[in-house]
Amino acid sequence: MHSSLKLSVAANAGIKVLALIVSLLSTPLTMSFFSNDTVLGAWFTVLSVLNWISFFDFGIGNGLRNDLTYALNEGNKERARVVISSSIFVLGTVVLALIPLGAVASVLVNWNSVFSVGTDEICETTLAVCMAIVIVGTLLQLVLKLVNSLLYAVQRNATPAFLLLISNCLILIAIAFPPILAKNGERLMYMCVVEMIALSAPLVVAAFLLFTTDLKEYVPRFKDVRTSYFSSLGSLGIQFFIIQISLLFVSSTNELFIVSLCGSESVVPYSVAYRVFNLILVFFGVMAQPIWSDMAGSYSLGNRSRLLSVHRKYLWLSTIASAGTIIIGLFVNPILILWLRGQAPTLTFAESASLVFLVVATVLTNSETCLGNATNRLRPQVIFYCLGAIAKYPISAGLSVIAQGWASVVFANGLVLVPVLISQHISNRWLTSGSEEDPLGPK
Repeated sequence: MHSSLKLSVAANAGIKVLALIVSLLSTPLTMSFFSNDTVLGAWFTVLSVLNWISFFDFGIGNGLRNDLTYALNEGNKERARVVISSSIFVLGTVVLALIPLGAVASVLVNWNSVFSVGTDEICETTLAVCMAIVIVGTLLQLVLKLVNSLLYAVQRNATPAFLLLISNCLILIAIAFPPILAKNGERLMYMCVVEMIALSAPLVVAAFLLFTTDLKEYVPRFKDVRTSYFSSLGSLGIQFFIIQISLLFVSSTNELFIVSLCGSESVVPYSVAYRVFNLILVFFGVMAQPIWSDMAGSYSLGNRSRLLSVHRKYLWLSTIASAGTIIIGLFVNPILILWLRGQAPTLTFAESASLVFLVVATVLTNSETCLGNATNRLRPQVIFYCLGAIAKYPISAGLSVIAQGWASVVFANGLVLVPVLISQHISNRWLTSGSEEDPLGPK
């Protein structure tokens, strides 16, 4: 790999190691903070809801990232200004329209029923306020998180991970030294407020620094907004948005489906065990963002040989990551005991195998979709993530009849990723076959 790419990956790796240490410290503290497994399961589910909403940027973030990378590599300053200003304007307008709807939805939905939490544990009003904080706060973050797309475009690939590390450290401090809170609802509301502030504050600071340094010539201005760019932004953005929403239902509904099929208390062992296997996804994800940026830059410059070289190395790394996942699967219970001691859940063979299958499928799929994302060849993901989102719950329900427990949901999650992996691999063959056309259609 190119030296700058190696440096970027190494910086990301160092930050992720620190993030893992923070996560290892945070999990037992969080479990002790809530003490009630039902409320703890509700909190983990609230976090998954937060994750869902964070996907709703209509694909503008990824579209901005690719278009700005192309414009900067071509030295087209006017195009870069239009891309930045128009993207922020469009997403900001959408978010302002969605905030009132989100606030109303947080009041109208019976969240106690959604999370399977009794009113004796958390009253309806308190839970509704918590969800209002999460929904409105996360909608505002959609605009703030465009900062990450800008950072990737200017090849500051380690900075988004560093910002997230700062957020996690702030959350860790808040959990380690909380105020005295007697009721479950007070604790849940406290964590919702902490989560929103901790995630937003570093992004605000980063935006200020970015537009006073690397992008000082590209500060967003209303006069740089171009309606002519909206169609281009919409075409690419809608494809990314469809992928994001579909991927949201594929990868971020496990907690809800487990609540529906197994009960809220089953979310805790799944969430805790998944964090162990997530070590692989974290380290593999260290490479994903800088590699995406590098491949997008190579593609914009027509450097096919470098694009091919980076892609092949990424595929080899995915094989190594898959082997690491299997090793973790063999020793997951001793790892959990070493980490959580008396609080550690004991996984069955089916539960461990389901997590191994899911992580391996995710790693292999991501190694192929990264190239598709960098070159805007998105059709396989649009088609098969949509089909996977539709099929996941029926498959989960069907598997739960055969083998009861949360493993059925995890197996279903892995199964619906397989068609995405195969179709994107076929689409990516244009790179190795010498053809300039995508076998599944135009870019």
